[in-house]
Amino acid sequence: MTTGVPVAFGVGPRVLAFRLGAGGILAALLAFSEEISALPPAGVAAVTFSLLGCLVALCVRARTQGVLSCSAVYLVLLVLFHFGLALPLALHRPLVSSDGQLGFDWILSVSTGRIFTIAAIGVAAAAVGMSLPASSAGRVYRDRSTGTDMPADIPAPPTRSAATGVVGFAILAASISLMLLLIRRAGGSGLLFGSYEDLITLAYRDPLVPYLDFGLGFGLMLLTVDGGRRIRRTGYLMFGLFALIALPLGMRGTILFPVAAAAVAHMMRRSGDVPSFPPAKAAGRGLEIRLPASFSRDSVVAGKRGGRRGSSRWTGIGAALLAGVALLSAVGALRDIRQHGLAEVTLSQIGFGPLDGLAEMGASLRPVAEAVTWRDGYGEPAAGGRTYTGQLARIIEGRLLGIPQPPAEIDDRLFNTVIRERSGPIGGSPIAEAYYNFGLPGVVAILFVIGLLCGWLDGWRSRWTDAACSVLLVPLLIGVRNDFTPLPMQVLVGTVVLVAVRAAGHWWRSASPGRWNRAPQVGSGSLNDSARPARLAPQGSPGSQRMRGAQGTSAGLRSLASR
Repeated sequence: MTTGVPVAFGVGPRVLAFRLGAGGILAALLAFSEEISALPPAGVAAVTFSLLGCLVALCVRARTQGVLSCSAVYLVLLVLFHFGLALPLALHRPLVSSDGQLGFDWILSVSTGRIFTIAAIGVAAAAVGMSLPASSAGRVYRDRSTGTDMPADIPAPPTRSAATGVVGFAILAASISLMLLLIRRAGGSGLLFGSYEDLITLAYRDPLVPYLDFGLGFGLMLLTVDGGRRIRRTGYLMFGLFALIALPLGMRGTILFPVAAAAVAHMMRRSGDVPSFPPAKAAGRGLEIRLPASFSRDSVVAGKRGGRRGSSRWTGIGAALLAGVALLSAVGALRDIRQHGLAEVTLSQIGFGPLDGLAEMGASLRPVAEAVTWRDGYGEPAAGGRTYTGQLARIIEGRLLGIPQPPAEIDDRLFNTVIRERSGPIGGSPIAEAYYNFGLPGVVAILFVIGLLCGWLDGWRSRWTDAACSVLLVPLLIGVRNDFTPLPMQVLVGTVVLVAVRAAGHWWRSASPGRWNRAPQVGSGSLNDSARPARLAPQGSPGSQRMRGAQGTSAGLRSLASR
């Protein structure tokens, strides 16, 4: 059984800086919202983009997982999809489409300052929520040593983690197959080489699409957390081939959000590890063992590799910046390809500017602009949470009570329907939906809750919680540029899958109790019963010194637990 441990041992200076910075920026935005909104478009774009850049930097430094923590990934995507237009606007760059026409005239048709200010308040509220759960003082590692007392001739019990990896691969394969089948059924093989407009018109109206998007991210994240090496490589190859088809079609979010979730899962697999002794009560004697704040693998070898860590950090930052520029350039090129269609686009019509890609991603700010226009421009009353409860009401009234329900395409209790009927298929936004329902207080409250969930996901580490993280993280990432409607059902489906996998693992163990009935001792290192054999380091090497130190610590804890 894998034991989860909280990775937060206290509030360090970086976490405190994150809390103070996020709270101060949110307070400043709320206090001076009228003044910021009155600035010219270039000025308000520069101010808000700079403030949110500071929030991202504070969040990355406050998390030991860095930019690949749940909080940082969500915050970066939220900023990119809502403020990608801010930087080109601040630099006075013309916001034109690939055919030379003004492609973002909607941003200048209403109060630009009001739109950016409301969106910035939402991002700052999410950052405040993320900052409240404390981060770890050092990495906590899932044990990968052997140290087991079980004889070699007794087979290891089947693990839940191995089964979870297989289930993740199956979900990923099924989601890819169904997505391709849906596209082919909607428009034939020619749609695979068509434009994004054709894809939205013919295929993306299917109600199964949001759940296939979730299946892609959910399966890829489970596969990354718990899959074996061969099955992971096979799954990555399969997803990469699917991406070669999906990206030219304009299915940017369909690929980007699963990749972001898998990157978080990869960091979890590397650094979210559980120590080889239980952190709770030892040997059933009611003795609680707590690790000191300084106990971590990083702190043991910090003096020997401090300089190396600093250089590797800057190398990683440089690599991330280069990857970001390449990604934004690719997004700009994909915008032109999906606008004309893969079969008709020419090389002269494709642009590779990173600012164009940034502006393309920032076009997801349009739902916020539309919601501000409806509420402030037309004086439309607040929806009062109607779009958050609409899907649940449809299920209860239609499926359980038998009350006839209007088709989803015309039901104004669903935010995606409201957006599509009034403005077309422009996607969604958690900030826009919160403002449409509750105004500015709703933006602060709902984004704060989302940030709190992301911060909580960064706070616990075990194989079970790493897998369970995908149930919440994947829908939250997808919801960055979509509406709330499918999120409850996505969470429910993911929870059912994980509970079923865990129940099957328990049943398998109880069905064969005689094969593995020897319980591992405290500190034996067998919490991860699927771990590979550890390699012995040569005598005198730094690895052997660290191993002897870990063995001494484990022996001391066993002695303490036996008293």
